Amino acid sequence: MPSLGSISTTCAPEATQEVQAFAKALKLLIHHVRPGDTMAQKAKALHVSPPLLSHWLNGRRLPRTAVIEEMSGLAAEGVADGGDAAVLAREFAALKPLLQAARKSTCRRCAGRCTCDEAGVERDRRNSSCSTSADKGDRRNSAAPTNSNLPAHLAAMAEADRVAHLLGLGRH
Repeated sequence: MPSLGSISTTCAPEATQEVQAFAKALKLLIHHVRPGDTMAQKAKALHVSPPLLSHWLNGRRLPRTAVIEEMSGLAAEGVADGGDAAVLAREFAALKPLLQAARKSTCRRCAGRCTCDEAGVERDRRNSSCSTSADKGDRRNSAAPTNSNLPAHLAAMAEADRVAHLLGLGRH
């Protein structure tokens, strides 16, 4: 029998309480999705990458609602008794309100100034339209503002101010 792997009991430190509640519930139910398969095989059956499944289980990302329905279907396929299938279906259905609450939670990085919880929009937290300056620095594909006068501006600064400014840039 293939190894089931281990799932950590803690979530990512940046996960909100709502995201942690969803991830904890998902961790309890993922073992019913194609029992006996490895996490990589479960991810393949869900048509996602193993790292993405891991992100869901650790509270770093949130899946789409359709994925929860697909998980429920895969779990039902592995159950021989109809009564157990009904119980599993109810447990997977209980994930949907947790997922909605997690999506509406304000990310900790934004401290309440976030627009990540726009009504009716289902997206990953990394694709949020957050308006805080701290969030914009984390975008790998965002265009960094260019300042053609930066070298001259830095040269005109006092040495202590220049060092403090450059150190501050490294923190973002």
